[in-house]
Amino acid sequence: MNKTALRSFSAWARRYLISNICDRAQFLGITKDNVVPIQAQNNDSFMVNGVTFDFAPSAREHFVEYVKEVGWENAIEEIAYTWFNRILAIRFMEVNGYLENGIDGSNIYVIGSIDVDRKFPDAVARATELKYVDKDTVFKYQDNEDNAGLFRYILMKQCLELSKWMPDVFEKVSDYTDLLLPETLLFPDGFVEHLTNDLNAEDFDISAEGNGQVEIFGWMYQFYIAEKKDDVFRSKAKITKSTLPAATQLFTPDWIVRYMVENTLGKVWISSHGESRLRESLKYYLDPEPNDEEVIKIHEEIKKEYQTTSIRDIKFIDPCCGSGHILVYAFDIFYRMYLEEGYTADMIPSIILENNLFGLDVDKRAIQLTSFALTMKARSYNNKLFQDGYHFPNVIDIRESNTITDNDLGVMSRLLMLSNSEADVLKECVFRFKNAEYYGSLINSFSYAPKEYEKLIEKIEGMDEKVDFDDLFESAIFRRNYLLMCTLVKQARVMSDKYDCMVTNPPYISPTECGDEVKQYAETFYPDSKKDMCTMFIERCFEFSSKKGLSSMITMQAWMTSTTYKKLREKMMNKMRVVSMVHLGPRAFEDISGEVVQTTAWVMRCK
Repeated sequence: MNKTALRSFSAWARRYLISNICDRAQFLGITKDNVVPIQAQNNDSFMVNGVTFDFAPSAREHFVEYVKEVGWENAIEEIAYTWFNRILAIRFMEVNGYLENGIDGSNIYVIGSIDVDRKFPDAVARATELKYVDKDTVFKYQDNEDNAGLFRYILMKQCLELSKWMPDVFEKVSDYTDLLLPETLLFPDGFVEHLTNDLNAEDFDISAEGNGQVEIFGWMYQFYIAEKKDDVFRSKAKITKSTLPAATQLFTPDWIVRYMVENTLGKVWISSHGESRLRESLKYYLDPEPNDEEVIKIHEEIKKEYQTTSIRDIKFIDPCCGSGHILVYAFDIFYRMYLEEGYTADMIPSIILENNLFGLDVDKRAIQLTSFALTMKARSYNNKLFQDGYHFPNVIDIRESNTITDNDLGVMSRLLMLSNSEADVLKECVFRFKNAEYYGSLINSFSYAPKEYEKLIEKIEGMDEKVDFDDLFESAIFRRNYLLMCTLVKQARVMSDKYDCMVTNPPYISPTECGDEVKQYAETFYPDSKKDMCTMFIERCFEFSSKKGLSSMITMQAWMTSTTYKKLREKMMNKMRVVSMVHLGPRAFEDISGEVVQTTAWVMRCK
């Protein structure tokens, strides 16, 4: 993998997309400071400055509303990354033969071309062979020799098709996302030309040596936001909810991921299954030293506690999952475990996604990458995944409840026909997740057991198709809050549970660099670890671990020696036993933006 090429392309692509989306918005009569009125419109089109656009006028209205809500820069940034992510995802799928978008089920390239001499993507040249296009629309573009317009049309239709299986990445809720898609992508020196020429197709190949597909999206996301990250720290401004992901994103090197996963999930399996051959393939697995009685004892305890545990009941979580590198490697380990248990190969991927892997993060973009990466990993093991009961990955971008009023809560409880006890559970979720996009999975002390949130999820899911509304006011409240409330309950279900393996690379940032509410939250809930989110997560992540489970993190090393963390150390040593530790010091992470992080990676188990 050529990281220099990835870095250069990702930085260029961000600037290119932002610039061209701004140009597209201006063409639509929308700038940062002005909105030109629509001159004419019907249900399917509108006219601005004498130009007709074949989109519903509501798409333009929704973009204007979104800009008012989040600001011009944030709105443009979000749309730019959405298309960056979508196009890269389609490129990955076409290289690996996963699109199956031809009428005959063949894989027709949408971004690139198998024929290196072809000027345009294969899908443009073979548009009538695509199963999701309207041929009359294709003929119209072809008659006008508008290849750029045809490419935009095909790209939007391909995204709509993929949204059936990957709604996180190809979500269709924002109609303005398609409206703002630049017209220049296929132009000379444009996005498609740079993507296909600057980056090797092999970097997207899931069968290539080095497991490139695991790392490429994580690296590209880090490179993509690198300039924004530099801007955030250069400004000296407080870290906000919108800048927190960029400020804290740090991709975990592959060997560290392997050490952590192999010595948690791998150790659970190898210790409890003496006949397993999994150990032979784990390069970073650490066997206990013959004279280390404490670690030998831990291995014996694991054997006793897990040798009768069903593999479907082994739960693995990354509460700060970023782009999903840790979860994707855990998927590989689980797959081999299931094979040893005698499961049919095609059955395994969906079972893993449904039962074993869980991820949380405050960064919606990173969660999209995680969801996509896990789906592609599952697809690599089963080429009929989407026909064989595919289960969406259990990964959640943590949402906050700030927009939900007490009146909204009362109306929703009545419309959902909740009992008093069920309404109390929903109310607790709303209370617990105030400002959650700042705190993420640091939120703790849930009032109910996971099964109570599970019962509520089972009751309210699907209710959007069953509720009868007495008036338009209540209907508006329901539409505004229903999906968010479902997400809040699912968050509570995942965050209140215990896990056999907890593995993560937490964010490194002081709460004092964030808003006052974050500083106050740290002082209230994490007085012994409040100096950095990294150490706060050490304390929080022990709560994710079951009594028989294993935890592994890579953290800054200061907690081991600094007097600031004396009480935290005492807590850790009272609750946990060290199974192994790798003291890394500086430069464990590849230096992306000048920072030096002194780190240690470790595995611990509850006493």
